Amino acid sequence: MIRPPWFDYDAQPDDIVLVLDPGMAFGTGIHPTTRLSLYQIEKLVRPGQSLFDVGTGSGILAVAAMRVGASPVDAVDIEPLSIRVAKGNLDLNEAGSKITLDVGSADWASGRTYDVVVANIIARVLISIADDLKAATKQGGMLLLSGIIEPKEAETRERFDALGFELLERNQIEDWISLAYHLPG
Repeated sequence: MIRPPWFDYDAQPDDIVLVLDPGMAFGTGIHPTTRLSLYQIEKLVRPGQSLFDVGTGSGILAVAAMRVGASPVDAVDIEPLSIRVAKGNLDLNEAGSKITLDVGSADWASGRTYDVVVANIIARVLISIADDLKAATKQGGMLLLSGIIEPKEAETRERFDALGFELLERNQIEDWISLAYHLPG
């Protein structure tokens, strides 16, 4: 459940409630790509797994990952405004000390690897940073991609297949695709 800070919600025992004020950043939970990413995180991320959120926007995916038990969680965005918005949302969710935020892209990891790397960015950018996404993914880890419009799916899959990723699952809402990959190792 995603709720704005001004809206009260009586959570049910199994609910994961995220408090979100998107401000000027991408990631309200309404867009199909964000919903696909949240679905992947809820389904595939396990407690104790390290997670890297590339293109965090409002911070919604980083907070969701933290709520399902990912730790540590690092999140970056190339837009300083997005980092400011994400910081506010981390504070609203009492996650400010549990998630590292910084300005940067996939190369920010610089030698660090993660159990799970999440990137909800348009296909053109995913393709251009594919090598850095692979470098940030642990052998045996997962890469969760979203932001792929249907006409760009084949090109995106071709790029990540060529890097040695194996497709775990594909999901679609309207014209938008998410791909969950495994990096053998």
